[in-house]
Amino acid sequence: MPTIKYRFDKEIEKKQVLRLYSALGWSSAEKPEKLMEALRHSHTLISAWDGDLLVGLGNSLSDGHNHD
Repeated sequence: MPTIKYRFDKEIEKKQVLRLYSALGWSSAEKPEKLMEALRHSHTLISAWDGDLLVGLGNSLSDGHNHD
């Protein structure tokens, strides 16, 4: 059974992100530079890993004002 580990940093290789987004059929994979820039500027970025393989990703956006 795989063990999924979660990371809360923004250090994700572009090839890993593109592999995941392409596998899911997400059109953002067709604009890799814009995609990576958007992820780097996310308020929060959480990634899910099965060993060295990126298997999930979530990000949030914020105006930077309404949080504690």
